[in-house]
This record gives sequence, structure tokens and C-alpha cells, in this order.
Amino acid sequence: MGEAAKTAYDLAYGQLRSQKMDLQFFRGQASFAAAVSGLIATVFSSIAGEKFITSGNQATHSFFGMNLIAWLITISFALSVGFAVKAFTGWRSCVFDLNPKTAIYHSRNELSYDELMLKLAADADGYFDQNEDVIKETRLYLSLALVFAWGQIPAWIVLILS
Repeated sequence: MGEAAKTAYDLAYGQLRSQKMDLQFFRGQASFAAAVSGLIATVFSSIAGEKFITSGNQATHSFFGMNLIAWLITISFALSVGFAVKAFTGWRSCVFDLNPKTAIYHSRNELSYDELMLKLAADADGYFDQNEDVIKETRLYLSLALVFAWGQIPAWIVLILS
């Protein structure tokens, strides 16, 4: 049984390592999404110039000096950056390392090496399932950040052409 317990541990711990890299990748992409959103807003705002602010007779059809399209752009930008920050900061924690206290407990109670490997494999498998939920949530926030970042472009085009 020694080889089977060691194999179970290696597989479970390998999955945790892989998850850690996946989460780091998605969080890195979230910072890219925020940068893309900022770049889009910067480029188009320099092209649009003063069209973003409503003045004169049109001011009656605005809210805080911005027309509907300008508000749509502002909200899209804010949501994009907000979702990117939420994906990047990671509001929920993940567990990628196993607890050494388990090994100490097994050593003090003179339990077998196989039992230790099986316990660590079971712990890693449980952490894997918990971590997977966090990774799915991070991927969702990243997707939403990109959708809202690229969603600014049509609104900017409408504003510029109006």
C-alpha cells in the first residue's frame, strides 16, 4: 500500500500546485484587463475632447453635465476596473499548502507513513475543491472586466460621431 498512498499524495499535491499557478495567471490577467480599460478610456477621451461634457442648451438633457452616452462610458469603465480589482485582490482565500501539524501528530502517535500520506492526500483533495470555487469566481470577474472594458468602445464611437 506504500506506493498507492505516495501516488495519491503526489497527485493531490500536484493538483494544488497547478491550481496555484492557474490563480496567479488569472490574477495577472486581471491587472492587464484594468490596464486595457484605462488605455481605451484614455485614447478615446483624447479623441472625443469636450464632447464628454454637455454644455449650453443641451445641459438640460444631462445629469451632472454628462449626457447618457458619457454616463454609459463612465459606468462601463468603473465596472471594468472594479471587476478587475475584485479578481486581482482575491476576496476569498485559497489553501495551497498542507498543514505540517498533521505530520507531527502522526509522528507523535506513531501512526504509519501510509496513513500520513493518505491523510495529506485527502486534505489536499478537499482544498482542491474549495480552491476551484475561488478560481471559477476569479475567472468570472476577469471575464466581466474584459467585457466592460471592450464594451466602452461602441459607446465612445457613438459619442465621437455625435
